[in-house]
Amino acid sequence: MVVLRSLRFIALVSLLVLAGACSPAPSEAPAPSEAPETATASSETPVNPQITDATIVKESFESPRTPDDNVDSVAFWQDPTDTSASDNAGGWLLATSKATHILNVYNAADGTLVRTVATPGAELGQLQRPNGIAVVDNVAMVVERDNHRVQVFSLPALESLGVFGEDVLRRPYGLTVRTLDNGYDIFVTDNYETPEEEIPPPAELDERVKHFRVSINDGGIHAELVASFGETEGDGVLSKVESIAIDPATEELLIADEHEGEMSVKVYSTAGTFTGREIGLGVFSAEAEGIGLFACGDGGYWVITDQHKDRSRFHVFTRPEGEHLGAFAGETTANTDGVWLTQTPTALFPNGSFYAVHDDQSVTAFDWTAIASALSLNATCE
Repeated sequence: MVVLRSLRFIALVSLLVLAGACSPAPSEAPAPSEAPETATASSETPVNPQITDATIVKESFESPRTPDDNVDSVAFWQDPTDTSASDNAGGWLLATSKATHILNVYNAADGTLVRTVATPGAELGQLQRPNGIAVVDNVAMVVERDNHRVQVFSLPALESLGVFGEDVLRRPYGLTVRTLDNGYDIFVTDNYETPEEEIPPPAELDERVKHFRVSINDGGIHAELVASFGETEGDGVLSKVESIAIDPATEELLIADEHEGEMSVKVYSTAGTFTGREIGLGVFSAEAEGIGLFACGDGGYWVITDQHKDRSRFHVFTRPEGEHLGAFAGETTANTDGVWLTQTPTALFPNGSFYAVHDDQSVTAFDWTAIASALSLNATCE
């Protein structure tokens, strides 16, 4: 399945590895009695207390659990002009819900539910199995697997600005965004299958990633397909793809391959060629999933998910070399698809934070300072 700062820079390196128009009557923020559960084990999620391959870092909070939603991916957004005490002042977490075809919007400071957005369907402002999500500037871009498109929404209004890709995308999952002077480069993973729902032969995997150039203006969305790419032989073949992230410093794409036996992150150029590098080959023991970046100039860290059912491991690699530095796990966070790492300071997280989907039903938050301390990383870029 289906990443971290000034707001502009966040979206350049997210991925993320990737919402709908406002419902007519958005839900109210929960009453105090409905405050989010603490991050403790649930009967639905077995926890192995003897994890030895990762350092334990306690979650700071967890959003309310909604098992019926099938939560997949998460993105952080903060309005830089809002210094009030409103529900947006601490930032928002926007999480896609595949089964109910909505977005859940949480307060990024404590995980409380602010509102739900969209209804199922194929019209503008509706969603059908939303998966990857990315935030850049004041827009959110949501991949809809079953509508075969990307839908763009304004922030904070969460009104649909338009869609693109429905004529070329077949089974899209994740996306990542690079800002241009007059628009955006958007890279979308397309995990299309054979009629028998199997991975196509390598010769047919040359369109695993779609590169769009998109501009947004008062007239709506204008998008053009720049290229489709994917290696058809050798180590660069992309067998099973969802998460993707861009490195603006190197102009490279990190593309997670979840296929058993190939579990790694393959590094491509933004021009669509395999660089010959793989990050985490032999390190991941479950599916390689959500990707986050802590950026300091040309250096920093990549944080990449190892999607274990008992508890997710989050591996940390040097940027750009991809040297493995270690891994951390939460006390409960498990079966993680999407993640988002932000260096935007907040009152609770002065050096940034890391958000991860927990077991298809909630979002958990980690303090970057705590992660850095546990793994002897730099907490800041100073």
